[in-house]
Amino acid sequence: MILETSVGVLLLSAASIFYARSRLIRREDSGAESVLVFTAKEIPGLEVKETVGYIESSSVMPAEGDYSLESAKEDTVEKLKEKAKSMGANAIFELTVDVEEGSMHTRVVARGFAVKI
Repeated sequence: MILETSVGVLLLSAASIFYARSRLIRREDSGAESVLVFTAKEIPGLEVKETVGYIESSSVMPAEGDYSLESAKEDTVEKLKEKAKSMGANAIFELTVDVEEGSMHTRVVARGFAVKI
């Protein structure tokens, strides 16, 4: 049972990598949607050809009001993807998203490494 589960996870991981790789190769899109985002430092099967640089993006929203934290996180990551794309990268590795709450506002910060794969 454990062996079957491990093989299943391995096959699922291989399929995910193949999908990510084929998606990267087939994307003709010039927008930030074509930038792949990973929280991992490396992905087996994907070779980092060049590390373009460390990138950071942030969004600030008022502490009061009808604002969605999830929406702010998505917007911040989207800005990070646009920044990576403008630098010539097609992926972001080691993505982290931090939320800093203050009395007057909440700041969402996304960080990672822009890379070419």
